[in-house]
Parts: sequence; structure tokens; C-alpha cells
Amino acid sequence: MEALESELDGGEAREQLTSRLNALSQILGKYSKKLHLEQADQPIRLDVNQLTIVVDTEEGPLPLPNIGSGENWVGYHVAAHLALHEYFLRQRRPVPRFLMLDQPSKAHFQSDRPRDADDSFLDPDRESVRNMFKLFVEYTNSLSGNVQIIVIDHADYDDDWFKDSVVHNWRNGEKLIPSDWLEPGSQASDEEAGEE
Repeated sequence: MEALESELDGGEAREQLTSRLNALSQILGKYSKKLHLEQADQPIRLDVNQLTIVVDTEEGPLPLPNIGSGENWVGYHVAAHLALHEYFLRQRRPVPRFLMLDQPSKAHFQSDRPRDADDSFLDPDRESVRNMFKLFVEYTNSLSGNVQIIVIDHADYDDDWFKDSVVHNWRNGEKLIPSDWLEPGSQASDEEAGEE
């Protein structure tokens, strides 16, 4: 009975969870800083009860909705996903080793370009998005390609590291679903008709 009771000890389970969340917080803080997010210099943690990010400040806990703008909200979600995948990989947990993101740049709005700006003007929103994509490349490289990040986005950069990462560029008539698949008589169209 004593052996069974010790296995059911809630205090031990809480201690284990707290320890792992603290380790995860270290990784989460690292990526939050790399993304230059507001409050990234403070302790950051994943609140498993509310399933959100919380920054612990001297004034008390600061939940994600109270941290800046949409750029920060997206950034903290990205940082949390990167941290979780890295943690699960390190612990050899059976979690699929890919992350798919749909338009993480959407929260960044084009800044107004000053009228007297020359070609060297760097749009801060565009640079934030470039920084995020560069982090994705560094992340997968640092984990020896053991985690794949799939991003669907409109962002486009001339940097070699960016171009080397692009697998498909659906522009100028090239689409995820080719138009000829939708035409009557195409193989895909015929297969759909057979299913009806």
C-alpha cells in the first residue's frame, strides 16, 4: 500500500511539472529575446492551466493579451512552439517533429516610409519578419534538421539563406492546386466526380 500511495503522491507530480516548466521557460526566454519581443528580458513561462504565456514582472504576472501588440502575440506563440519542439526533441518525446505556420508575418504591418527616405531605408516591420524567418533557419540548423518548419507566407527576401529555404513559390500563376486540376476532363477532376 505504501508503494502505491507513494506513486500517487500529488506533491511529487507537481514538483516534476514545475521542474520541467522551469526548463522550458529557459528555452522560451531564449527565443523571445531572439525575436526582440516586449518584456523578453523578464522571466517568461507557459501557464499550463490557462494555456497561455505569462511574463513575471515586479508588478505581478502579465498575461499574453496584455503584452503589447499583435506582433508580440504572434512572436510569443512562435517562441512557445519553438521552445516546446526543442524541449520535446531533447527529451526524445514522441511528438511529430514538424511545425507548420500559416502567415506568421500577418501581424506586421507595413510602416509608413518617410518621404525623404532613400533606398537604404529599412522598414522595421519588414526587418522584424526577416528576423523571424532567419530564426527559423537558425533553429532548424541548430537542431541538425531534426525539426522541420513549414511556413506558408507572402514574405519574400533576396537573402541567400531565405532563397535556399523556399521550396515552392506560388506566384506568377503557379499555385498550390494547379488550375488544370480543376478543369473538366483532368485526372483530379475525374476522380472527384467518381467520388460523388
